[in-house]
Amino acid sequence: GVGGEGGGPCKADCYFDFGNGSGNDDCHWDHQCDPLSVGPNFHPEGPDCEYDPGMLGGKDCPTTQSGQCFDFCRPLTPNGCDCFGCCTFPELNGSSVWIGSMDDDKNGTCTFADILDTSACEPCTPVADCANDCQRCELCIGKDTVPDDCFVTTNPDMGPNNGPDGGGPADGGGGGVPTNPGQCPGGEIACGLAGQPNCPTNHYCISGCCQRVLN
Repeated sequence: GVGGEGGGPCKADCYFDFGNGSGNDDCHWDHQCDPLSVGPNFHPEGPDCEYDPGMLGGKDCPTTQSGQCFDFCRPLTPNGCDCFGCCTFPELNGSSVWIGSMDDDKNGTCTFADILDTSACEPCTPVADCANDCQRCELCIGKDTVPDDCFVTTNPDMGPNNGPDGGGPADGGGGGVPTNPGQCPGGEIACGLAGQPNCPTNHYCISGCCQRVLN
């Protein structure tokens, strides 16, 4: 149930929906506004999308995305990515790559196995206004574990406790159920970790939280 595709050449809209174009999401960006798009490599989409600082702040590269874009696209955007498919991974030590990277025949090239290959997973600059940061206790793209101290177990006799004495994910905390309050701070149903339920019908699990499938 997860979408994922870019817009036309250079242009980008909400990467993680099923539409190609900004008509349904009002998200606007253009790789000509990425300062990495300079010679010799012109990341992330090639020399036809050479950096043009004059476009910054304009219609195709607004300083602030609209409320419609934020409300529509942010829930679909995995932790660690911006709305336009520019994502960080633990292996990248803070830098980001465009997961929509393609070869000359328009075939996708960016895979987990090639995450450090800048010709397959081309570097990009996240659009900060529409980015979903990867927080310490969240599951994120490329990050499928969280520290033990993210979990809290409510012991019926003792109240909430943290750590080994209060009950972590392994010991059950004297009968309580360990939860990770930081996994889905927006209140969604948590998913993806051992012992967590599958998402309800018409939902899918994305970076640890259940989101509704778009029709």
